[in-house]
Amino acid sequence: MSTLVVYLPCNDVEATCKWYSDVLGFKSDPKMHYPGMFEHIYLDGPDARSSRTQFMLRSYPRAEKGETVPPGTKPPPQKLFFDITDKAKGKETVDERYQQIKARMESGLTVDLKDPPKDEVGAGYRSFELLDPNGHELAFFVWL
Repeated sequence: MSTLVVYLPCNDVEATCKWYSDVLGFKSDPKMHYPGMFEHIYLDGPDARSSRTQFMLRSYPRAEKGETVPPGTKPPPQKLFFDITDKAKGKETVDERYQQIKARMESGLTVDLKDPPKDEVGAGYRSFELLDPNGHELAFFVWL
């Protein structure tokens, strides 16, 4: 099994890790946390090595590399797609995930949900999207 670890630049590593944990259920690998610099997080699986979804949250700008940007500048946005297809449930899987995230938002967590789930018939999937605190767009979809 191969796993792709995606690098995500963020303005505040610890706050971003907390958001991914609270809103989406990611876990942190404490051995790969260097405060203020980077943190390794993963979704699903008992540990990072068993997970197929892993992110390396990296501070932006990277001061240790001499990078500078004006204060408040967000990192270049990324778009990430999560295939959450569950053949036993069908397209209801994406609706359930949307409702889980919406409930977290209604409980007081900051979540920038875009539109409710919709079918993209020509493309053959059902999806919804949200933005993380750094402006990265996350799309959750199921194949129809």
